[in-house]
Amino acid sequence: MKFNFTVHRYQIIFVILVFILTGSVKIVSKGTQQPYAAMQQRYPHSVALTFDDGPYPGGSTHKLLDILENENVKATFFVVGSHSRKNPELMKLIASKGHEFGGHTYNHRHIKKLTRNALLNELEITRTIIKNTTGKNTYLFRPPGGQYSKKNLSDASLSGYTTVLWSVLPKDCESSTTSEDIIQNVLSNTRPNGIILLHMGRERTLEALPKIICMLRLRGFKFLTVSQMMLENRNPNENSRN
Repeated sequence: MKFNFTVHRYQIIFVILVFILTGSVKIVSKGTQQPYAAMQQRYPHSVALTFDDGPYPGGSTHKLLDILENENVKATFFVVGSHSRKNPELMKLIASKGHEFGGHTYNHRHIKKLTRNALLNELEITRTIIKNTTGKNTYLFRPPGGQYSKKNLSDASLSGYTTVLWSVLPKDCESSTTSEDIIQNVLSNTRPNGIILLHMGRERTLEALPKIICMLRLRGFKFLTVSQMMLENRNPNENSRN
């Protein structure tokens, strides 16, 4: 009788453990699908996912948008003007999903040697294409390759543009970088109010993205667009004047 009791007792414990583990998995899965307002209350830290280049035809943009929609994440897309002009339907699709745009120059040129007029021409043409295609007017700007001078930033700022850099650079555009490298880089370097720079059109980025989102949420992060994060971190006195 004692032997039989022991067997049943551990069977019961096993069933309870399975129930707990199954319940936990369901809670995590449901957590990634919560409405944005609920996510804000649950997660105290902010982080912005940003994607450079593109948009690209051929399905990679659709895959990226599907992942973001499934995870209920809004991102900021720093698009190249020439690509945006060639792919208006993809631009409209990105806009329809509620994502934010920024400019990444028209020709994806390194801007350090550009004159003021040449730089502003790159920015204005790109901004106009975004606005005419999607109806969204943006003055966010990111310099290609992280190449810029203080004068570039000053010229852009005096013309109303906000230069957006990054705090996490997983180097997902380098051929030697694997999806696991991207995941480890992001998880090791992301801090509150961080900006993660990823790229469109990279299969390894698409492979890494769901796990990045899941793991950052488990660490207490909520996902905002760049503008949302800027607004959230504005000086309280500045907010009170508006």
